[in-house]
Amino acid sequence: MFELKLPTYGMGMQDGTVLRWFKREGQRIEEGEPLLEIEAAKATVEIPAPCTGTLARILVAENDNVPIQTVLALIDDGSGEAVVSSAKKTVEESIPLATAVTRSATPAAAVEPRARRLAQEHGIDLAALSGTGPQGRITTEDVLAAVSKDSS
Repeated sequence: MFELKLPTYGMGMQDGTVLRWFKREGQRIEEGEPLLEIEAAKATVEIPAPCTGTLARILVAENDNVPIQTVLALIDDGSGEAVVSSAKKTVEESIPLATAVTRSATPAAAVEPRARRLAQEHGIDLAALSGTGPQGRITTEDVLAAVSKDSS
């Protein structure tokens, strides 16, 4: 088992709020795929799965605010070992903050979490959009432009 803890994304960060789980208990997860979305230190960040396995137990519900290093979930990584947290790489080590933003189906483009939600609500294919944000990031404005194009 692997303990997924709320990582620290800045010196002033004391806590974070779980906004959304992308997977449910019992579902298979792959290392690196988006697992949950948190709001911390005035930023919304996707936390990727730190390992491949099964999401065994969600310990923090959506909209709950918890201190840093709180165990958010347990992942059954198939090792048969008791809970492992320090022997494996932590989420902080596995992905830097700059790459912890929401990703679209096309790995080259990053997507703001609000833009991803908006695209899902309106049935917009993120892979078909070109991002106007930094380094081609798809922004909320990009999705809104696509929504208004579709409505015309």
